[in-house]
Amino acid sequence: MNEHDPRFTEYKNHGNYRDFKELKGYTDKLGHTTHFVFTNGEKEIFAAGYFKEEALTKIFDRIDKYYSNKKASSSFPI
Repeated sequence: MNEHDPRFTEYKNHGNYRDFKELKGYTDKLGHTTHFVFTNGEKEIFAAGYFKEEALTKIFDRIDKYYSNKKASSSFPI
C-alpha cells in the first residue's frame, strides 16, 4: 500500500476510513479488476481499479467528496 498517503495509514491501522468500513472486496478474474464497496451504515460507495491501491484511492477520494458535499449542503440551508 501507499505508505505516503495518510488515508492508507488510517485505513490500515483502524480498519476503516472516516467511519466507512469495507463491506465487500473482490477481484474479477475475467476483467482483471479489483472492486470495493465501503459503507458507513447509511451510504454505500463503490469503486474499481486494476490494482488494490487504485481502487482504494478511488474509494478514499469518493468518501472525501461525500463529506465535502455533505458539509457544503449543511452550510447553505434552504
